[in-house]
Amino acid sequence: MKRQTERFFCTYASVYQKTVVCQKTGIIICVTQSLFIRLLKFRRKSPKDYLRCKEAARDLVLTRLNYFNSFYSFTWNRIAIKNTTRRWGSCSKKRNLNFCYKVVLLDPGLADYIIVHELCHLGQFNHSAKYWELVARAIPDYKKQRLQLKAMSISRRYS
Repeated sequence: MKRQTERFFCTYASVYQKTVVCQKTGIIICVTQSLFIRLLKFRRKSPKDYLRCKEAARDLVLTRLNYFNSFYSFTWNRIAIKNTTRRWGSCSKKRNLNFCYKVVLLDPGLADYIIVHELCHLGQFNHSAKYWELVARAIPDYKKQRLQLKAMSISRRYS
């Protein structure tokens, strides 16, 4: 069954570039730009599964950061994937980008918004009009994504 699933997603990867979560079994299927497939079993309390999810999140974040950075050419110091309960991501004055591992469980559009949001802080360390112009360069409909994300709770939905 696993081989058939992999074959299906490899064949239709351009259509299904997303993360699918089956609530009943806890299986997470991640299909990224590079046709890379991960089948993860995610149990909320298991450290082993947290590490797998963290690894998948790192792959997703690095892939999307490199793609979106083609719009900007920013440089960053370090990328960290953490288990945060209040923020999806952050950017420090030292040019460190931090992301919650739960970003891999989000809809790809929302994950992209979070990644671009933090990436643009490397150009503007605030939320000024110039900052939002930078965000709009990569994600023209960022306002829609922002509203969807505000309606979600990181701690309640994915903990």
